[in-house]
Amino acid sequence: MIRTIPCSDLDKQQIVGQSDANSNKPSTENAVDYSDYIVTKPWGYEFLVFENDYVAIWMLHLVRNRKTSVHCHPNKKTSLVLLSGEASFSHLNGELSLNPMDGLIIAEGAFHSTEACSNLPVEPMSENGIWVMEIESPPMKTDLVRMKDAYGRKGKQYEGKRNMVFNPDIFHLPNPRPGEYQTTYFHDCRFTVSHGMSEKLINQLAPNALISVVGLSADSGSTGGDRPNSSIPLIIGELVEVKDFLTQATDQERQNYIYLIMEKGPLMRVSDYIFSKISDLGVSDVFTVSGGTAMHLLDSLGLNSKLNYVCTHHEQTAAMAAETYATINKVPGVALVTSGPGGTNAITGVAGAWISSVPTIFISGQVVSFNLIGETGIRQYGVQESDIVSLVKPITKYAVCVKDPQDIRYHVEKAIHLATSGRPGPVWLDIPLDVQGKLIEPQQLEGYEAEPESEPKTGSNQSLAASVSNCISMLKDAERPVLILGFGVRLAGAEALVEALNQCLGIPVITSWNASDLVPTDDDIY
Repeated sequence: MIRTIPCSDLDKQQIVGQSDANSNKPSTENAVDYSDYIVTKPWGYEFLVFENDYVAIWMLHLVRNRKTSVHCHPNKKTSLVLLSGEASFSHLNGELSLNPMDGLIIAEGAFHSTEACSNLPVEPMSENGIWVMEIESPPMKTDLVRMKDAYGRKGKQYEGKRNMVFNPDIFHLPNPRPGEYQTTYFHDCRFTVSHGMSEKLINQLAPNALISVVGLSADSGSTGGDRPNSSIPLIIGELVEVKDFLTQATDQERQNYIYLIMEKGPLMRVSDYIFSKISDLGVSDVFTVSGGTAMHLLDSLGLNSKLNYVCTHHEQTAAMAAETYATINKVPGVALVTSGPGGTNAITGVAGAWISSVPTIFISGQVVSFNLIGETGIRQYGVQESDIVSLVKPITKYAVCVKDPQDIRYHVEKAIHLATSGRPGPVWLDIPLDVQGKLIEPQQLEGYEAEPESEPKTGSNQSLAASVSNCISMLKDAERPVLILGFGVRLAGAEALVEALNQCLGIPVITSWNASDLVPTDDDIY
């Protein structure tokens, strides 16, 4: 729902009453580039995620039960969107309750305050809170009048450099090239910035998604604060639902502007996605030892109704249990471990699966991605960290540390394919803790496309038919023939065929240790 908060006569009277305040006077301290800073606030913090000549877009996090000052912007309007949590919005003429994806268009000079409210008496107050996006147009941070404030900031300017924390890794909205669009995610929301509006993008949008014009193309013939010279139902920086926008703007008009589209996406955690793919394989049991750097993975495993988690005493047992599970059940075995010794303890089981060509999937938690050893040159950086990928690469078909959540679909699909195709074997997925908890939209991610399999070759480059024919000739010529059965029989699903072969040949049979149950020990040919 989108509502408009006008500037009332009461607001205008209060602005006059605040005329002695210095809030909207220029300040050299405020003349800074906010794009790489987090601004700390008594109620939480905020940071700039997008800015051009027309708008400045800010992301705000408010701590539970705290609120912004009662303030206004005399020379700019603000569009506010609640992204998560529950909020109470108050203005001089009333109060509103906001739910996720509710939007407000706040007129120039309208005093207002936003509070993170919750009925849950949870301590400490920093638990949960709300996320709010504000689109300010035009982008003037010093245009501020504080009428009332619970933290002693009445009449003061916007926070200066002493309240800023440098953080180059904060979330930013993309800025695509003309004619293109880019999508990014924050919490459980999807944000798309588009230069123009292509049919491909329109077909992806939900009718109730929110859209805002956040800029104009060079030839649009309009200025930042004006309504575009067309029937587009937007002033720059305001909000409208997609269904209303599409019914009022022509195809030509849609190409002249820069848009921000906001919507709740069909998102899931990286960790939830991983175990949804595991359960799709027909796996029913996952063997695990819990640990801190695998907490999202453990949570997702426990929440997946199709999977049963089996807690083992140590990681070596988990790895070997996964190997045996795959041997018996004809589906990949899966083990989940934590970082450091959690991973290294499992290596013996990995080596066994490698030697025996058993399809197994090993998943490990890892320290947060910004604490990885990387190119630091030191032996350990993150707490309980080890470079498990380098350690297991020689004994796995595929081992990777997934540092970008947008790559998770590709790596999971590739790992599953390699573990189960050709000559099967173990694979290893190492997932940093922060990546595990990131939200993704799997259908929008790049998948893995396997290369066509080539015809199997023998050591002498003979075809399979020629190899079989040669084997039959050798059996006929042998004076003391013996058949050795290995684990490859089970990998090929050929147990019944081997039983028929034994009855046909009637020659002595022996087995490798991990195929010892293929022939009864009391059989005359064993």
